[in-house]
Parts: sequence; structure tokens; C-alpha cells
Amino acid sequence: MGDQLVSAIPPHLAVERTRPTSEPDGFRVPFPSFAAWQAPEVRQVVMAYFGAQQEPGALDLDGPDAPRHHDRAEPVDGPPELVTVAYWDDPAAFDRWFDRHRDPWLAAPGRWIEVVRPTVERFETILGHRRHPHGVATLAERFSDPIREHGYWGSMRDRLPAAQIDEVDDPAPLEVESSGDVVRVRPRGSLCLIRSGQDCRVPTTPNAPSTSTTSSRRCGRAWTS
Repeated sequence: MGDQLVSAIPPHLAVERTRPTSEPDGFRVPFPSFAAWQAPEVRQVVMAYFGAQQEPGALDLDGPDAPRHHDRAEPVDGPPELVTVAYWDDPAAFDRWFDRHRDPWLAAPGRWIEVVRPTVERFETILGHRRHPHGVATLAERFSDPIREHGYWGSMRDRLPAAQIDEVDDPAPLEVESSGDVVRVRPRGSLCLIRSGQDCRVPTTPNAPSTSTTSSRRCGRAWTS
């Protein structure tokens, strides 16, 4: 598989690397994995999480400026909580949609929102297959061939386009704002967020693990909302 491997970084985001990768000498990937590539004109994505700990509530996910894709998750045991995750590749459309939905959503008790707006240089995806994309990978224009940056310590950083030239290490304290019952937390500097999921219903490649995994990671000054 060695000669068939490509970089997880899409060609239109590749630059001359000034920071070395962490790939060990002689490393061979253990099984195929793939990256979801956004269209070249996409410069930023939005991933918005809407949590409801009491009344589930409803969001308009089909109207003007609605997300291109959304997921829902709820626990199989424990206290009830419904989380809706919505995805945009047009931040302006999200801003218009969010202006209409933020205050009504937070007006009910037990509600929370988490919004992440990374540029395409500062988030990456890895998938165990290309047939059933999940999460932000559903916004992709296309998917890579098998990638080389996975299966070793530091491979996640190596998949980030920004990490070709940036150390992606700029810690900073949280900023906390309160307005009535609403508390707003703004992380600053570099921040790494990871979302992973497994779908055991999807058949896997013979040499792959027993579950098919999709994950997306966002690093470095991702929080701008």
C-alpha cells in the first residue's frame, strides 16, 4: 500500500512544509484510512451543538440558511438529554440562521450551545471508509485515497494543514461572560477538540478494526463565535 498513499492534506492546501512530521522512520500504516476534502472555495466550516437537558425543543433545520447536514444524539441510559449537531460550510448563512435561533433556544431551562468555526487549515478528518460519511465529512466535495498520516503518535497534528508551517501551540486562558442566566465561555489561543464516533453496522475493510470510525479534530484558534 505504500506507493498508493497520499497526504491527508488536500492539494489546494498543501504548502512547503517547514515543520517536520512525526512519522517514524520505516512506518507502515496498519490499515486504510481516508480524509474528507472540502471544495477549494470553502474557507471555513461551522459545527454547532445544541443541547437540551429537559424539554427537547425544536430547531428549524430545513428553512432559510439551514445547515447542510445535522445529527442527533441521546443517551441510552442516565438522565435524558438530546444533542443536535448541525454543520455549515457557509459561515454567513450560519450567522443569519443563528441570529434567529440563539435567544429562543436559550430561553428554556437546561439548554446549552457550543459553536466551533475552524478555518479549513485548522481542522481535519479521518474515516475508516468512504461509503458512509458522518458529521462534518458529509460536507466534503470528495474523499482522498488512503492516507499516510495515521496510526502513529502525532499523526493527527500532521493531518492539519496549518501544522505544515505552524507549531499550533498558543495556550491562553478562558474568557467567561455572564448575562442573567446565560454564561458564555470563550476559549482563546490554541484549542484541540475531538469528536469521534463508531458505527458497527457498516462493513469494514478486512484488515481494519472491528468498527468503522469517523472523527474530526479542530485545533488552534478555532473558536471565533
